[in-house]
Amino acid sequence: MYYAPWCGHCKKLKPTWEELGDHVLGSDVIVAKLDATENKIKSLKIEGFPTIYFHPKTGEPIQYEGGRKVGDFKKYLYKNSEAYRDAFPEEDPATGGPAAADGPKSQEPQPDDEHVKVLVRSNHNEIVYDKSKDTLVMYYAPWCGHCKKLAPHWKDVAKEMQGSDVVIAKLDSTANEIDGLTIKSFPTIWFYPAGGERVAYDGGRDVEKIMTWL
Repeated sequence: MYYAPWCGHCKKLKPTWEELGDHVLGSDVIVAKLDATENKIKSLKIEGFPTIYFHPKTGEPIQYEGGRKVGDFKKYLYKNSEAYRDAFPEEDPATGGPAAADGPKSQEPQPDDEHVKVLVRSNHNEIVYDKSKDTLVMYYAPWCGHCKKLAPHWKDVAKEMQGSDVVIAKLDSTANEIDGLTIKSFPTIWFYPAGGERVAYDGGRDVEKIMTWL
């Protein structure tokens, strides 16, 4: 989005733009903005504000001329961006929202990933609310680059915790929906202390920092 700080239409679009940015966080799609009153891009035609261009991975920039709702942008990206389709394969291209389903998404039980406990919808609550153990869960998406970067550290922490009363687990949030739990970005990490309330993990992403937090 090429905008001007004084532009009323830009200010109106700002919360929608931020919501779209949160939606694609962790994927290979970037939602960006540039103050066109302070930065001149000679190769682009900008005659009014906001002006929106889609810059595909390969090819020339394309000026966006669609609607200004989040769903409008999602539908456009689904149609024009392979990276977006890869990141959100379950999205309904007709509405820009989740595809209709017969019920909550759920995988069959999965084998553990080395020392990491793999959760699915059917065993999630049983594991995380076990009053005899603390559980640290990474909610991830298979396509998420940040999740892939964290994965080896997650396995190392799980190995360190073997034999203790701390469970290191993960759940594919693109394939399993958990009642009462909304995941807006990846990875999202929650800590479930034995017999206590769920706590958002706010530590670092390497082994030492995760261990220190625990």
